[in-house]
Amino acid sequence: MRQEAPKEREVEVGREKLGDLLARLASASAGLVRDEIDLAKQEVREKVQSLRTGSIILAIGVLFAIIAILTLTAALVIGIGNAIGYGWASLAVGIAAAIIGGILALIGLSKLKKTNLKPVQTINSLKEDREWLKRMT
Repeated sequence: MRQEAPKEREVEVGREKLGDLLARLASASAGLVRDEIDLAKQEVREKVQSLRTGSIILAIGVLFAIIAILTLTAALVIGIGNAIGYGWASLAVGIAAAIIGGILALIGLSKLKKTNLKPVQTINSLKEDREWLKRMT
């Protein structure tokens, strides 16, 4: 008696069928991709927050620098107009504002320079996932 071959052949690997394994792999891969996208979003949020802080400090530093320029200009005008008195007071305030503005600007620039927008953790994780998938196939 001749047996008919099944229309679909299922290859068994250990106790699980290959189709089941592939379905689980596809499901796990989709979940992994979603997790990687969430990680990338979180990493970019953190970097944008750092940029925002540095930008605010830089803006405050620029504001103080503008105040310093205006104050020093007023000091120069007053100093020339009245050789002594109000001019020296304006000059002292202008120098103090210039120092504060310079310090704040340097702190802001330093924060901006340290910020790297490239999602390094996500890239490393994707490389690890690629290696894992290569080993699985």
